[in-house]
Amino acid sequence: MLDRANALRDVLAEYEEEKSVEASRLDGHRLRRAKLELAREALVEHGETAEAERLKAEIREIDHHIQASEDKLARISSQIALYQRTLDQLTRNSPRS
Repeated sequence: MLDRANALRDVLAEYEEEKSVEASRLDGHRLRRAKLELAREALVEHGETAEAERLKAEIREIDHHIQASEDKLARISSQIALYQRTLDQLTRNSPRS
């Protein structure tokens, strides 16, 4: 029979890895958004309104990616907390060897 505590530790490690990857992705989206916002501001200052509007649309699209990443991170964190509580309960209730 599979050792439940070790299996839960493995699941937790996988979720922690997924959380790290998603956090990196979110950082990338935020950095890209900041760069595009600076570029858009420069275009506006120089009267390039059409190109500034195009960038504004791109920024909105990145905002959607940011929101999706934040939502995914929240779900992953919730799952990690649930599995951690389960592991804690399991280890508290297991007989000591």
